[in-house]
Amino acid sequence: MNNRDYKTFYKGGVYHLYNRGNNKEPIFLNEQDYLNMLYRLAIILNKTPFLRESSKLKLKPLPEGSFSLITYCLMPNHYHFEIRQNTAITIDRLIAKLFTSYAKYFNKKYARVGNLFQDAFKAKRLDSDANLIQLSAYVHCNPSQPFKYKFSSLNEYLNPNVSGLCDTNIILNYFDNKPEKYLDYIE
Repeated sequence: MNNRDYKTFYKGGVYHLYNRGNNKEPIFLNEQDYLNMLYRLAIILNKTPFLRESSKLKLKPLPEGSFSLITYCLMPNHYHFEIRQNTAITIDRLIAKLFTSYAKYFNKKYARVGNLFQDAFKAKRLDSDANLIQLSAYVHCNPSQPFKYKFSSLNEYLNPNVSGLCDTNIILNYFDNKPEKYLDYIE
């Protein structure tokens, strides 16, 4: 990122990352757009089931374990991620790869030019366990009907048999690794 952005990232730091579409416009117009974003994220995070097909995109995965995705929610005109940086590779590198790739896809698909996002992404460092847990609930409850919404990580938390992008143990450890206790918390 550029030097005037003033974001500082630390190994072991957990961050709330968010942004919205330019002029508050949608950044996802249909289900394929959401899936395309998640597919790109999986490749960059080096989630092995997705790597077999990654040659279709010119995206190279970051080293495995560089980041732990804790929660996410993709809304029609904005997104939220809760991410822990596990190594010296900074979050801005992950975000630059992900959103540059997605913006190119979106602009090409919809024959548009210019910025897709309103500004540089926002990042807030979480400084306590309470903030970590509260943010997970906020991210998961962002949609008006969170239990029916397909493009958030809530399903990964409530259904232990679902494998996904998130390291759900980071939050579920606070709830004795019981999804039903987490469900009670967010309700």
